[in-house]
Amino acid sequence: METQLNTDEFQVALLIEDIQDTKKLSDALRELGVFAHYYQDLDEMWVALNAYTPGFCIVDVKKMSAGDLQLKSHPKIKNKSLKLAFFYKEDSKVLLNSTKKIDHYGLIREDFDLKEQLRFILSRREAERELESQKEDLANRVSRLKLRSSRLSEKQEQQHYKIEQLENLNDLVRQIGRVQTQHAFYQRILHVFSHWESCLEFGMYYLNNSKQKLVSPKSLSKTYRELPDLWLDKANHDGIEAYAQEMAADVSGHEINGELINIRIEGLYNGPDILIWGKFDKKSIRYFQWDLLEEKLNSEYRKIILLERDSIKRPKYHSAHDLMFELDEIQFNQVQSKFRYALVDFSNFISLARSRAKIRINWKQFIKDFSGELEEIFADSEYKLTTITPGHFVLSLKRANLEQDFQALKAYLEQLELWRYFNDKSTLIDSDLTPKVKLLSPSSVNLIRHIEDSSEFLENFQDRESQLSMRPSV
Repeated sequence: METQLNTDEFQVALLIEDIQDTKKLSDALRELGVFAHYYQDLDEMWVALNAYTPGFCIVDVKKMSAGDLQLKSHPKIKNKSLKLAFFYKEDSKVLLNSTKKIDHYGLIREDFDLKEQLRFILSRREAERELESQKEDLANRVSRLKLRSSRLSEKQEQQHYKIEQLENLNDLVRQIGRVQTQHAFYQRILHVFSHWESCLEFGMYYLNNSKQKLVSPKSLSKTYRELPDLWLDKANHDGIEAYAQEMAADVSGHEINGELINIRIEGLYNGPDILIWGKFDKKSIRYFQWDLLEEKLNSEYRKIILLERDSIKRPKYHSAHDLMFELDEIQFNQVQSKFRYALVDFSNFISLARSRAKIRINWKQFIKDFSGELEEIFADSEYKLTTITPGHFVLSLKRANLEQDFQALKAYLEQLELWRYFNDKSTLIDSDLTPKVKLLSPSSVNLIRHIEDSSEFLENFQDRESQLSMRPSV
């Protein structure tokens, strides 16, 4: 029993002049298990070839042209995608010369054993098809291997970047180091981000001691952008609330142009205590684990808060009588003191309240904000605060830091917005509420004299206001 060719879905197109010859070829192909499709004219097959490509084609040399059509001119002959053999008889032998310019699989002679001729040609074609299939399978396999290799390479590269970025992250946290106070923590954040090569620009806000103001620390770093302080409409006792974060984000976006990354540092509350916005070099921070950075910064920050709570606070408040005694000891007994004394005078603030009967001052919030701001200004300095009257305070400043601390105090008082503590703000537009500050010579009498002078000023101011209010209206 003869073995048939493995010709699944393999079709042969026949273009033969004589129908009898077509039948002989068709029968021989059927014995080989091959289906044949018959075309009588070149133009008919031409149109069919435009739609599909048969597995093989047998063309009678007498049918290679029809009018203006030339088989050799068909696109699939030119690009060699049509595989074919030529059929001839003794009387058409002279036409074989026209096949020499066409790439083909051989010649089929009518008077020889058609089946064996077809078997030989189609076996060759079948072997080619199998090789083409294997080649395609190998190409697909190579493609899959390249894709897998590319993915592995990309994954390895990602892993490399992740490890590198994790080392960078740990290095950042190590640079912050162990600090003892929140103020020192702010300064370390500024230092570390200023020296981080990937950080192009950044800004920072933190919630001050009064919990009603977002403050941007000062720094001379080229990449740091000092943001304007933001007063909040209420104290944020549970961390910076969502509306305040939105305000801060808007201001940061206006001050720092570009796509910003927000870093939130949380303490003991639901909301963050510190907000950082930064513009970074995108390429160098690929795969950077921002969540892990926040966690590590949160951990360091909470340690500082707990350390401050557990530490023994140095005294910052002094009674008026203790201060008087201390001043007299310096004056009369030449006791050496490490402090110089600055009198802060809020006479303008007090006089306006005395002159307007319906105006009320929020004294509780005023002293809370004032003392809280002083703690932040002198976080790294030793100082004492003494309340002499509701509008007079003495600050004991260390001599070693006097020039720096006194200038910081003056700068703070000049920008102090005292109008916030009045219930009726509409009458304060033209009022100068700026407090005065001066250094005192160490003497209790001298301090009392300054207070009396200030009180005399208040009395005179009150008398003038009373006289004006008693004038008849015109």
